[in-house]
Amino acid sequence: MKNTQKSKRISRIGELIQSTVASVLRKEVSDPRLKTIAITGADLSPDGKNAIVFFSLLDPTAKNIHSAEKAFEKAASFFRFRLSHLTELRH
Repeated sequence: MKNTQKSKRISRIGELIQSTVASVLRKEVSDPRLKTIAITGADLSPDGKNAIVFFSLLDPTAKNIHSAEKAFEKAASFFRFRLSHLTELRH
């Protein structure tokens, strides 16, 4: 029974991260490489300390995908900082 509760909690945290990152991306990010991106999901590790955020592009060419990945890598600390201030997550 604990595993079911844990997975529901992890699922809710993933949804919270997805909506928060999407909101920050829409309202606070000015990088043109990230303007045509939609956040499609967030997958958390079982302990909830690491997340992978999934996205899609309007024009998914190899060049656009690579530049969007680089932009997200560069902005990762900004997203972590905003997540910590907009949510009450510990990790």
